[in-house]
Amino acid sequence: MSEDLLIQLVKMASKKGASMTIVTGLVENIQGDTCDVARDGLPTLLDVSLTSIDQNANSYIKVTPKEGSVVAVALVNGIATEGVIIAHSEIEKVEILLNQNSIIIDENGVKAELGTGKFSIKNQQEDL
Repeated sequence: MSEDLLIQLVKMASKKGASMTIVTGLVENIQGDTCDVARDGLPTLLDVSLTSIDQNANSYIKVTPKEGSVVAVALVNGIATEGVIIAHSEIEKVEILLNQNSIIIDENGVKAELGTGKFSIKNQQEDL
């Protein structure tokens, strides 16, 4: 994707005659920035985007759903190849990239890589 998919979805939905359909299903086969979404009694949606942001961007948040969890998928004009996950029942991982700084949160904990070389942790009791 060369442009922010969410912006494309909104632009297309705002055009006369365009519509956005929200469907739900179960997450299957997570691969990179996409997954398949199985729907009850309907064809499986293939290569559904996990995020509306182009992964080549300098800043984004990517939420990876847990395999087998329920997700909501937005489709423009009901086109199955233009799906993006917009809600999750369970998540496996969250990735945040902000320029040179990244944070990954998953079942193994938190991993932070800071391009600035500065790091601080604050809570109500202590500052590190």
